[in-house]
Amino acid sequence: DGTARVLDTTSGRVLQTVSCDGDAMAAVLSPDGARLGVACDTNGMDVGTVRVFDVSSGKLIFDFQDRFRVDKPVWIRFSPDGSRLATPDKVWDTRRAPELQRGDPPEPMSLDFSADSSKLFGAGAGAGGDWAMTAATVRTWSTSNGQEIRRLTIPTNYPGIDVSAFSPDHSKVLLASRAIGQAGVAQVFSMVDGKLLYELPDNGWPFHGAGPFRDDIGSASFSADGSRIVTGEAGGGNHSHLGYIWDARTGRKLHDLRTGNHYGFVGTFSPDSRKLIGEVDSDVIGAWEVARGKPIYRLDHINYFGLKLSADGTRILILSREDDPSKVAQCSVQVRDAATGLLLNIIEF
Repeated sequence: DGTARVLDTTSGRVLQTVSCDGDAMAAVLSPDGARLGVACDTNGMDVGTVRVFDVSSGKLIFDFQDRFRVDKPVWIRFSPDGSRLATPDKVWDTRRAPELQRGDPPEPMSLDFSADSSKLFGAGAGAGGDWAMTAATVRTWSTSNGQEIRRLTIPTNYPGIDVSAFSPDHSKVLLASRAIGQAGVAQVFSMVDGKLLYELPDNGWPFHGAGPFRDDIGSASFSADGSRIVTGEAGGGNHSHLGYIWDARTGRKLHDLRTGNHYGFVGTFSPDSRKLIGEVDSDVIGAWEVARGKPIYRLDHINYFGLKLSADGTRILILSREDDPSKVAQCSVQVRDAATGLLLNIIEF
């Protein structure tokens, strides 16, 4: 309805409601919770507005024009210290709101800040476009002035990069493809010189009797301690789609997470890197021990629209959405214990 709401996760009370004057495409809270950034679709297909509000008063602090396509995923993100806001086209200083950087970078498949907020890393498609791509591009920018620090152009011999992820120390980047009509490919490169460190091996399943098969790769991420990688297969076809846990140092496969699902798998490591929360099917969420790959619990019949872990890793926040005939979305957030899956609270709005 063109608004973004800030909720108290204990009581479910709406603390603040702000307006976009158009569709609200994405929203993010600053790390200290004091400011709310909202990407708004106000001018059609390729021009939008990003607004930053004060949460306590609802007052509009900044309102600046940005360039993003509303028919593609839109994201915005604060740096860890809250001083920078990255949008699809620019990096902004949230203390003064000057434009820091504008250019023509490739559309990033992933974007990440360094721990000290001084650098911004992006990985995505390079020369040749999505399906005729001959190279992937990994770039590093300074957040103080928006200048590019380093660019790695990595030759590819497979279709477009659709998944990428950075190790926590930003020494490695994983690039993966979701190839149509062939097995996906996942490779890990050095962020120092762009050299290939290893390729994740296929799982040895027969693909229509035509040799090794690993399904399209739909998700990937590193654990917080940098020791593990989780990849998830994308949905499609009448067969299970698995999650895999890998050794991030060697690329050796450690565990298959056999879930029996027919949809894609998306795994999220807990902050202590000991547990993995997996979005298995459209209504199933599971948890595994990372060390042994053993299931901890499985939550069935969860009509979830999105999933997040709390910053300390003790809670799972599950957003559910149901549309009624009047087109008003009935939404709720389930707050669950991450260790047991036990339901603690339901926030309805």
